Amino acid sequence: MTAQTPKITSRIWRFLMPRKLQIAHEISSGIPMNRNAMNRPAKMNKIGVLVAAVILTAFWSGGEAKAQHPEAAAVVANCGTPPYPYVAGSTAPITQDTTGAGCTNNSGAGGITQVTPIAPDVSSVTTGGTAVTAFNAGHVAKGGWLFNPNTATANLCINIVTTATTTGTGSTACIAPGQSYTIPATTGAISVNSSDSSHGFAGAGYT
Repeated sequence: MTAQTPKITSRIWRFLMPRKLQIAHEISSGIPMNRNAMNRPAKMNKIGVLVAAVILTAFWSGGEAKAQHPEAAAVVANCGTPPYPYVAGSTAPITQDTTGAGCTNNSGAGGITQVTPIAPDVSSVTTGGTAVTAFNAGHVAKGGWLFNPNTATANLCINIVTTATTTGTGSTACIAPGQSYTIPATTGAISVNSSDSSHGFAGAGYT
């Protein structure tokens, strides 16, 4: 019984004494106390910091989501006149006129106008270095496109201002095989050239 008295006394003191007195008792008596209890406040502080970080992150994330701006509308001169040629299947912006009124189905199908696609007037450069008129004047009034086939062995050069050359200089733009060229709306003719003969190409004009 006498040999067990210090152990029993130590257990009673660990249960009854406040934490500061337990530490003092440990230092003075040399009897090890419960180390896990000493680490408990530090662990609780770490958990508190993590919880606070999660709450702040959720708060700021919510604030950023509310700060987002609504989608801006493209301004057009008149509803029914798109800012650029629209192609079926593509994504286009909503529109509004210069007074700030939104374009609706009743005022021009949301700013989209119907186009009539037409095939190129000429779809091949017969003689290399000699330009051809792919679209006559008025045939791309609402824009169009040209495509240089993947099987082509030379660039296709386009000019919407004057006669096309075989180099991408001045107002002539050249596209490599497999590339396409978007023709802006214009009332003029579209000139096409290539360095090789019998160079076919594809395209469409919108009127």
